[in-house]
Amino acid sequence: MRSFSVELSSWARLGLRLTAKDGPCRSYLGGDPLLPPNHTWPSVDGRPMRFLARISLREADVCARLPQLPDEGALLFFYDGDSLPAGWDPNDKDRFAVLHLPDLAAPLTPETFTAMTCTARGVGFSPTLTYPSWEHPAVEALGLSDEEFDEYESFTDALYCGKARHQLCGNPSTIQGEGLELICQLA
Repeated sequence: MRSFSVELSSWARLGLRLTAKDGPCRSYLGGDPLLPPNHTWPSVDGRPMRFLARISLREADVCARLPQLPDEGALLFFYDGDSLPAGWDPNDKDRFAVLHLPDLAAPLTPETFTAMTCTARGVGFSPTLTYPSWEHPAVEALGLSDEEFDEYESFTDALYCGKARHQLCGNPSTIQGEGLELICQLA
């Protein structure tokens, strides 16, 4: 069996896997973004965007320091859930929003999440090394046989223990092909 973690060690990137959390937390999916009074809800074509997630940078930082993220505050993610843009058209640039705002003063509880208009789900973090997808040029350059390709897929799948690949930073877990990252950058 090949040792992919050694061969691709230069391509490994630290990421934070999002995990379900039942206790008090400042990070969550769904629910209410709890915008400060001086901020308006992001909109597109006169319609409010859908709120996706609030990530407390303090909670993420306690798990592992990711230098590409700010030290303080929270990131709030919004998306045009009506037109469902893919992101590769330059006209899609206003159909999502990421706000960097002050963090919540105190953690929310599971009771708070169920009292929200749209029930939220608390999120915790687990540090994990991420590796490129099988379509990444570094992996393709290895010239893997079919058997080795299966081993590589098993290796990367095992990092997620059969769970969804929801993560913050690290190598992307592409589902639409490796070229999508470049297409979005060009758009």
